[in-house]
Amino acid sequence: MSTDEPEQITIDIADAGARLTGTSKGSPASEAVRTAGRPWTWGRRTGCWVLPRSLRPETIQYQIWRITAALEAIGCTVEVVGGDDVESEEERQARRLERDRQLVDVQVSEDPAAVIARFTDAAQAGTETDTLPSEA
Repeated sequence: MSTDEPEQITIDIADAGARLTGTSKGSPASEAVRTAGRPWTWGRRTGCWVLPRSLRPETIQYQIWRITAALEAIGCTVEVVGGDDVESEEERQARRLERDRQLVDVQVSEDPAAVIARFTDAAQAGTETDTLPSEA
């Protein structure tokens, strides 16, 4: 491959994170990924750059957008494969809202204003269940 040809980079998005292939050690694309830093790491067994699967889907998508822009800025051709099931902003917000409701153990059918009023009344009455008893 001559230095005049742009590198063809492929980013494969799967359930196990993402893999970036098409670079070789010391190439401009490899240097761009290396300088981009974490969370991209070189996988010795796979022989390519990888994003860990422990990242949230929105973090993986952000990192892919970020590295795609950096690679295209140095003249590489980037193809993204997979990732067709990326959540929309509305789906992401709905998932976060449901997770928050589960964390605070609030019923979905309960009116949020009633929940706030109940906790406010309990706090004003001093009936919090998470406070320590006062010393006698």
